[in-house]
Amino acid sequence: MCRAWEAAAARASGAGIRTVQARIGIVLTPAGGALQLQAPAFWLGLGGHVGPPDQYLPWITIDDVLGGLYHLLWQDNVSGGVNLTAPNPARMDTYADTLAHVLNRSARLNIPSDVVRRLAGEMADEMLLKSVRAVPRRLTESGYEFGHENL
Repeated sequence: MCRAWEAAAARASGAGIRTVQARIGIVLTPAGGALQLQAPAFWLGLGGHVGPPDQYLPWITIDDVLGGLYHLLWQDNVSGGVNLTAPNPARMDTYADTLAHVLNRSARLNIPSDVVRRLAGEMADEMLLKSVRAVPRRLTESGYEFGHENL
């Protein structure tokens, strides 16, 4: 899907219009999103990591998504693909342990990759099991200062 969006934006770029394709990681906010989907399992004592514990999760807080997008609006020298992810990507086991700690619960139930594939079908590998160690090099080099660099 990312390639299709970026290809569509390339037409504007080809017409001389500055375009920035924000590649946004998993957005963390207490108001919803990924945390809203994951927290109930942890509250019930069923929390843990999905797939391999050493796979990376490109995360970012909602505050840094908004701050990063606003920052990019004013950076005329930045165009093209820009990763909007925290500068310190987390491993899946670290993410699960941190969420468990914040919720004062345990993170003992780990779901193996083959179970995830059976439950989620074709989207499992692309959406849940693909390790992406994205770092926001271009965003950081343009001067953006993160509010949340670590989980």
